[in-house]
Amino acid sequence: MIKVGVIGAETRMAGELLRILLHHPEVELVFAYSAKLSGQPLTGHHKGLVGDTTLEFTDALPLDEIDVAFIASNDYVVEAGIILPESLKTIQMFPAAGEQPKAPFDSVVAVGAVSELYRKPLVRGARAAKVLPPATTVALIALFPPALHLLLNDDLDVRINVPKTRALLNADKIKEEIDRRIHEVQFSFNSIRKLELTSSGNIRAIDVEIEFPCGIEKDEILKIYESIYDDHNFTFMVDTLPTPNEVAGTHKCLIHISKPSTDVLRIHAVADSMLRGGAGDAVHAMNLLFGLFEKTGLTFPAGLAF
Repeated sequence: MIKVGVIGAETRMAGELLRILLHHPEVELVFAYSAKLSGQPLTGHHKGLVGDTTLEFTDALPLDEIDVAFIASNDYVVEAGIILPESLKTIQMFPAAGEQPKAPFDSVVAVGAVSELYRKPLVRGARAAKVLPPATTVALIALFPPALHLLLNDDLDVRINVPKTRALLNADKIKEEIDRRIHEVQFSFNSIRKLELTSSGNIRAIDVEIEFPCGIEKDEILKIYESIYDDHNFTFMVDTLPTPNEVAGTHKCLIHISKPSTDVLRIHAVADSMLRGGAGDAVHAMNLLFGLFEKTGLTFPAGLAF
């Protein structure tokens, strides 16, 4: 069993994480750290946990008793001056409301927790993983195949629609992060021409629409995506435009491609923002770091919104 501790366990994202960890067949949840809620039951703060645990929040940090620490609130680590043992695997999660953490929680280089791009380093001895923001995560999954085939140029337009709870996200920072990581894949790629960030009344879903010049036939583009994602367990190509209901409460990312004209490619990707770029990616990264099958503990029925 993997012994787990959650730091910053009172956050909404931590609630999503705890719901997954408590049902994960290979996990023992050792502690849920929250100084301000210490002594209170998890079930009194996070909904949906009644009958699943009798664990209470704690202000103790028995780091020597766990194999991996999930950092659900980086501010705790920074403000309290918590020193994490070098031997301890760590997974840093992006804040649920979109705010930036105060500072890196340690000096270790963390691998991005997007398995579609970084599965090899995650399974080859990485000690730390960092969950990227949902908008960045879904856009990277959508752009990775054409970038790998050197199809992206400066005419790339991206529209990202996020839940209203993430309306504070900074479009410039998202663009900068996507630019940097895509450039690592396609060295000739320079920058996204335009990134538009909007918010909707949807509670969980995030959808990304991308357009760029591409004269390659749709069938050939589809083959490119399928050749890359055919051995991934959560990213799927679909024939019709995916809807939020198809991904709500699941770890899936659904991608649809179309050709509005012979020389333009449109990519549409949809995912659950609390799991992709959130608790799901954090657990997915843990599975890979510890050599587990990547779907372990992450199989949820469609429409199950925690």
